[in-house]
Amino acid sequence: MKQVIFLLFPGVEILDFAGPLQTFMEARNRGCDLTVDCCSWQTEIRSSHSVFINRLDHFSGIRPQQGDILVIPGFPYHQYAGNGMEKVPDEVFHWLRRAYNKGAELCSVCTGAFALAHAGLLDEKSCTTHWQRTRALQRDFPRLNVRTDCLFVHDAGIYTSAGIASGIDLALALVEKHWGPHVTCRVARDLVVYLRRDGGHHQQSIYLSFRDHIQPVVHRIQDWLISNPGKTYTIDSLARRFGLSPRNLTRTFKKATGITIKAYATLLVLEHARTLLQDPGQSVEAVAVQCGFHDGRQLRRLWKKHFGTTPGEARHGACLV
Repeated sequence: MKQVIFLLFPGVEILDFAGPLQTFMEARNRGCDLTVDCCSWQTEIRSSHSVFINRLDHFSGIRPQQGDILVIPGFPYHQYAGNGMEKVPDEVFHWLRRAYNKGAELCSVCTGAFALAHAGLLDEKSCTTHWQRTRALQRDFPRLNVRTDCLFVHDAGIYTSAGIASGIDLALALVEKHWGPHVTCRVARDLVVYLRRDGGHHQQSIYLSFRDHIQPVVHRIQDWLISNPGKTYTIDSLARRFGLSPRNLTRTFKKATGITIKAYATLLVLEHARTLLQDPGQSVEAVAVQCGFHDGRQLRRLWKKHFGTTPGEARHGACLV
């Protein structure tokens, strides 16, 4: 069971906290094996918007371990600028360093990066924060490599995000990393958000692409196609399955996603084949059959058309695009 731990500073920004919190709670509701704890060095704190959060656990009673996720939501910069971090007990920063050394993933939202920097955890690492504070972060901590061009940055087990709504993007990326793209897609739909991903973080996933719409029937069709990558079907049979006419099916799907059902299904099959090819015990012929092809030649032709090389070359790392 993975722990997701929120370390809350007095003055916490509500959305920095609530966005990722809701994301992880939805993931738990979707069956992900995680617990959520909220802690501070005070049992009650007042947020930046005068909302009180109480009955908080004391951070010292929580022991982050390998693979746990520790999140520091943002707080008003002026409250901790200059010597403001002196308001925070030194034990908090010792605790953060111990958690990192134990193998926990540390994450900051917005100005939470200043806490990680003060703890010395961002030295020589790439990081980011809210665009209004990137210059201040670089000025106050010159050993950091502060980036201004991304939603979030990952470097050596530490994630920093640009703040406010980007905390949701970061939380979704972590859900995908630990529990996979299928559940992440469902969580994003539960939150009614568009999945955005930092270009330098992970390669684009077909399971998450073409889902920035709110058409329930198209989402159900995409879910079915994802779950049945090697199943043979026709537009007519697919239309009957989802209670649409063939014409309405093709029109609705194209309007919602921007691509045709055939093009989308082809990308899914290729991604499924890519996953199966990672198993050295499976031949290209066997992979082709599992993906719904008659033989390996069909898979090789389609792979060559899309990637300019062969499945065999991809298996040896020549075509991981």
